[in-house]
Amino acid sequence: MKDTIKYFAEDMAKELYSIDVKSWAQSLTDAVVDAWAKGEDAVQAWHDKVRELVNDITKNILAQKVVEVALRPVLDYVTDQMTAKNGRLDENDVVRVAKLLDEAGESSVSTITTILDAMKKAGYDLTDAESSKSGNL
Repeated sequence: MKDTIKYFAEDMAKELYSIDVKSWAQSLTDAVVDAWAKGEDAVQAWHDKVRELVNDITKNILAQKVVEVALRPVLDYVTDQMTAKNGRLDENDVVRVAKLLDEAGESSVSTITTILDAMKKAGYDLTDAESSKSGNL
């Protein structure tokens, strides 16, 4: 039973967040071997690949936990209008959708940048300026 739960959790992590340790192992190995073959810094290659993987996970989680939640009113509005209007939207709906998207952005951007700033403060800097430095992500 524990193994079944573990495999289910692994499948969910892969499906929801693109967390695939087997694939990561191959990517990390490729990065190190390629760097070594080119006479480059293998540790830096590992670091750069980890940074890329963490960046991808972070974006996936933020999209699902922050942005999709913020976009729920947009989806609700669109589906309500389509139901009420026999599956068709009109020019007034476009204006309302645009307003709802802007409102979603107001809360989402603030939340996302707060989380990214907290990650940076904890030593996991995902800014472009950090991509070529060694050390923390």
